[in-house]
Amino acid sequence: MPTIRIDINHLGLGMEFKELPFDSSMTLASLKDKLYPRTGTESKDQSLKLTHPEVKALDNDESTLEALGLTDGCRIDLTDTNDDSMSNNLDVGASKVEKYEAKSGDSGFAAFRKKRSKPPPATDDFDKELAELLAVGMRIRSKKTKKEGTIRFIGAIAPLPKGFWCGVELDDASGRNDGEVKGVRLFTCEANKGAVMRPSAVEIVEIVQQEGKSSKTNEDEGSDTEL
Repeated sequence: MPTIRIDINHLGLGMEFKELPFDSSMTLASLKDKLYPRTGTESKDQSLKLTHPEVKALDNDESTLEALGLTDGCRIDLTDTNDDSMSNNLDVGASKVEKYEAKSGDSGFAAFRKKRSKPPPATDDFDKELAELLAVGMRIRSKKTKKEGTIRFIGAIAPLPKGFWCGVELDDASGRNDGEVKGVRLFTCEANKGAVMRPSAVEIVEIVQQEGKSSKTNEDEGSDTEL
C-alpha cells in the first residue's frame, strides 16, 4: 500500500508535525501508537479530527487510514483528553503561541520532551495538607495564569488523577466548564467560568470570613500582609 504524508497539529502543545509518513494500510490505533513517542500524548488520550481536505472526527480505531479517507497531504488536529497531562498544563495552544514545526526525525522536540520529566503517579493523599489550608468560599489566584476566582469545591474527583483538587469559579469566562467535570457535577456556574486546579497550584487572595471576622490579616500581630 502507498505511503501517505500527514500533517499533525497538536492543539495542546501548539506544535505542528509536518509531513509524517505512514502506510495507508495501517489502522487508526496503530497511527496513535506511532504518534505517542513524537507528541508525548498516550494513545488512549488522543482525540483525532481530520481538518483537511474535509472536517470529520476519526474515532474508529480498527479502520485503516485508507478506509477513513486519509490521503497524502491531509491534516489532523490532535487533542489530549487527559486534563492532568503535560500538554494541558503548559498554558499554551494553537491560538496562544507561534507553532513549532517538527519534521520527521526532528531532534528539537525530543530535546523539548527530555527537559520535562514525567511526574510520579499521584496518590490519594496528593496535596492533602495544602487542601486542608483552603476552604470553600476563599478567593484564590492561579500561580501560573494569575486568573482569580472563588473556591466552590475541595476534594477528590473520581474521573481525574488521584489526590485533592479545587473546583474554582473564575471571575471571567476563561475556564473549561460550568462546574461539571467529565460527568461529575462539583458546583454550578456560568459556562466557561469553571476550572479545576491542584491546591499546590493556587495562592490565597483573601481567606473566607468566619464569625464576622476576616482572617485576611493577622490582627494579633498588627500585620496587614495578605496570606
